[in-house]
Amino acid sequence: KVMGQMNRKMNLPQISKIMMEFEKQNDTMGMKEEMMADAMDDAFADDDDEDEEESILGAVLAELGVEVGNKIADTPSSVVAATAPAAEPQVAATAGGANAGADDLDAELQKR
Repeated sequence: KVMGQMNRKMNLPQISKIMMEFEKQNDTMGMKEEMMADAMDDAFADDDDEDEEESILGAVLAELGVEVGNKIADTPSSVVAATAPAAEPQVAATAGGANAGADDLDAELQKR
């Protein structure tokens, strides 16, 4: 009895029309979003910038003495077990105090 009343109150053709309009608008928005994303990518992703970034990064790494390119292939692929116990570095850090590491870093920077 209640279901019959609900079916009479619901206008199925109107609901179907609303759903079709919603689907159409949703598709339109999807296309606009894709076009805007492409335009933003084109505007901000310049190939010349990537080349310039790579050259600057390479110069900085070369200045620091880092050679990454060829060494990646030489890295071992298996897991290497640690031979030193983990407690020793902690003891050294606590014995030297909190400023011992900072002093070492300062001394290293002063050498350069």
